[in-house]
Amino acid sequence: MVKDEETDLDVVKKIIRKSKLISDTNWMYARQECGIHEQVSNHNNIVKLYDHGENDTEFHMHMEYCDKANSLTDKVRERLTPVGNNQKLLSYAEDILQGLNHVHHAGVIHADIKLENILKQSAEVEEEYDMAKVCDFGLSGKFNPADGKLNMERVGTMGYMAPELGKGAVDTSIDMFSFGVVLYEMSTAYKPTAVKNFKYGSGPIPFRNVDWRKRNKHLQDLIEQCMHMDPSERINAADAL
Repeated sequence: MVKDEETDLDVVKKIIRKSKLISDTNWMYARQECGIHEQVSNHNNIVKLYDHGENDTEFHMHMEYCDKANSLTDKVRERLTPVGNNQKLLSYAEDILQGLNHVHHAGVIHADIKLENILKQSAEVEEEYDMAKVCDFGLSGKFNPADGKLNMERVGTMGYMAPELGKGAVDTSIDMFSFGVVLYEMSTAYKPTAVKNFKYGSGPIPFRNVDWRKRNKHLQDLIEQCMHMDPSERINAADAL
């Protein structure tokens, strides 16, 4: 945490040390992150990037400070507690989708949507829900406008990665698969693969009645549409909204 000299605001300073970048790919992602984050930063559901630069030893970024940054991860992952309030869950889902829709319209694939990359900011009005914001563009890339595709290595976070990653060019549907996992996890406090004998592609997404009986059936439907094994069958962010 540092103070922005011009505005006196609390900001988060992210540092990427050049000594830690051990391959050309690492260097590419580090340089790319600053430019891509700057491009998509102008949206309420994206963590804002105020400034970035580099010197001989590091890349650095000054980013928006979210006062409840890790509260979703702490609640769901650490305390194993789902988001119980359906309206609050809907609000967070809409926030994430608004952010993703903006990113995709900018020609960018995020490539690492996961619970840890969804930060929370307190609502400005007491009656409103806290706002969810997408962060961390360290693995993101720009797709080819001609076909919407990007050649990408098998990158991301295990448990959230779309099954087609590492098998050729991908598109924005990999983010929608990951969003489906996040939505499932916020609903239950575990991923689909935590259900005994289930692996992606082994059958329909498992919805145990004990965890889903108080959830709207449309929620399950949305998750299924996000997590089709066939990327061409997945819903996009605009239609999901």
